[in-house]
Amino acid sequence: MLSQLTLRFPKNLTERLRNRAATESTSVNALAERLLEDGLATDVAGEEYLRLVTDPDAALEKLYCRLVLGQTLGAPEITADTVQFLLELAHQGYARGPSQLVSTPRLRTLLEITFALLDWHVENDRAVDSHYLRRTFGIKGEDWHAEGEAFLATLTPAVTQDHAEQLLRPLLGRSFDLRAVPDAVLATLFTTDRLKAIFPLCMYARNWSPDRQRRFLETVRPPVTAARESIGAGPLRLDIHISGMAPGERPGGWYEAPRLFLTVTGSEFIMPFGWEQFAELLRLLTVYHHHPDVIPQGWQGHGAMFSTRATAAGEVILGLDALRVFMSEEAFTALAGDFVTRCDRGELHQTLESLRCIYGDL
Repeated sequence: MLSQLTLRFPKNLTERLRNRAATESTSVNALAERLLEDGLATDVAGEEYLRLVTDPDAALEKLYCRLVLGQTLGAPEITADTVQFLLELAHQGYARGPSQLVSTPRLRTLLEITFALLDWHVENDRAVDSHYLRRTFGIKGEDWHAEGEAFLATLTPAVTQDHAEQLLRPLLGRSFDLRAVPDAVLATLFTTDRLKAIFPLCMYARNWSPDRQRRFLETVRPPVTAARESIGAGPLRLDIHISGMAPGERPGGWYEAPRLFLTVTGSEFIMPFGWEQFAELLRLLTVYHHHPDVIPQGWQGHGAMFSTRATAAGEVILGLDALRVFMSEEAFTALAGDFVTRCDRGELHQTLESLRCIYGDL
């Protein structure tokens, strides 16, 4: 279905359009369309942000090639407009959907940037929204640098989406003026590694449809290495299968789009899951494995949950979507430790990092 937009121009502008259209032997509509397209595509200082948000999916695709694939030849420098675009997407990622546990290292990267920007503004006598910063981070003294370091040191390992969204607000709420920061300083704060670390949040925010995801993969063809892992404890086995390039395979041949499949197998059932459930389960078990005292009674997320000592026999309930599995606490602890350890090292870790930048992750 075609959609129409009626625009009203001043009389003198309409007359100028008609005169130029007559001179170029074209219609007024064709001329107006061409001038609007040229205007939207023009790289004018201060308008780059508007160009990025006009077509965010195309902009994100280009930034993926630059930040993740390292295709920097001919690419423009990272500007304050680009940074603002990525930060707003990261904020949208935290705000999207029901609350889950987020990756603390990714959030810490954003908070380190926040406090580094605060340090620069204080050192250069630039105005900041001190009231908002104090309220968000509980800052009471006047030593902003020490207060920021203290906040990061006491950041809990189990941070929910809604809490992360609140912590990111000062960076998005114009508490700082990114355009006032010199390009050289901006480059030291928003390094390629840092922008790549927050990129999964941006992809998570866009939440592409399967068709848009397919077109992205066909265009960019990310080189992701295939992998298989099998982790078992007690009555449960988790099988991870990632499709992609064979280890050592040269690019340029048959391309298989990367996808992750997680199969949970018990004594009397087999249940398949995808990237979304896998990513949430890994974030949840990572917190439990490294900091069991933070969530000793368990956690109820969106697609993943567990509950310790849930039965009279002291069993643990592990859940993915509608599936619930009962297992001993020893088997659950062993399963969580093995699952997190294998996903956090070697080629599997690198492959998962690639998938995060394709499918998004909190």
